[in-house]
Amino acid sequence: MSIVRSTRARFVAGSGAAVAAFAAAATRGRAQSVPLRLNIFGGVDAWPVYVMHDKGLLDVTITPTPGSVPQMQHVMAGDADLALTAMDNILAYDEDQGDPSVPGPFDLAGILGIGPGFLKLVVRPDITSYEQLRGNVFAVDAAGTGFSFVLRRMLEKNGIAPGEYSFVAVGSTQRRFDAMVAGQAAGGVVATPFDLLGQQKYGFHVLGSAIDVLGHYQATAVMARRSWAATHRGAIVSFVRAYRAATAWLYDPANRAEAIAILARNADLPVDLVTQIAPSVLGSPASYSRTGAFDVAGVSTVIALRAAYATPKKALAPAAKYIDQTYL
Repeated sequence: MSIVRSTRARFVAGSGAAVAAFAAAATRGRAQSVPLRLNIFGGVDAWPVYVMHDKGLLDVTITPTPGSVPQMQHVMAGDADLALTAMDNILAYDEDQGDPSVPGPFDLAGILGIGPGFLKLVVRPDITSYEQLRGNVFAVDAAGTGFSFVLRRMLEKNGIAPGEYSFVAVGSTQRRFDAMVAGQAAGGVVATPFDLLGQQKYGFHVLGSAIDVLGHYQATAVMARRSWAATHRGAIVSFVRAYRAATAWLYDPANRAEAIAILARNADLPVDLVTQIAPSVLGSPASYSRTGAFDVAGVSTVIALRAAYATPKKALAPAAKYIDQTYL
């Protein structure tokens, strides 16, 4: 996907308090002199920021990333102000457990919680049970990142031991899905709507949902370098307010058709596929944090998974070390 160009803020009509918030956020977006640069993992998790951009709530330039390593490289090089990323990426690099190709020192913090994600374990057509997964290869972003830990826990809970499978690191959800289609991997943890696309187009099977196994999980968040955030508080507060307005607009049933078009266009997904997933995604209040607040229990799950599976082993701090909710 190409870089999404920033747009001028536009007034959006609506009703009640949501209208006032929406219009106020748009006004703040117009007042910006320099667009915020946001690096993202695209897809359903990014739906609120697509709305933020397309409805002109904030002057923001969105750049999609093919994987966590290039994303962190851009953040540390100063090419991005904020990043929509896996919560585990924040922990990994802040604890010097990230990819060694990315230089530190790291001073990262989650400044806004997105949600628990829409992660499913999807496998190729010839596999119908966990028992058949032994000896197979799974596609992951990178072997030492959070969603691979989610996969490990799902396998472990269903009797598959660590030495009974292997990983191939390919990058983002799209790339993991493509690896499965190409026969490079028997399965992987992917986000909606790739579970549905896999079932309908390729006969893939969904063996389980991550949230059903984990209970609480903070899959995605927006992060910033603390050093940058310290001198750009106003910009972050404006981003949070625009996110809240975008999420309120997204959850309004009156905006469903336009919301579907926004996701389909920005994530390069078929409209009919987005139409199919919209009722379940937007029908759940848990899909996106309305305020941007973190699920602290979900962050604690991320910490527990990293403590269990990351190497070398390291004692990790409580959730408060890795998030900063003072901007909310």
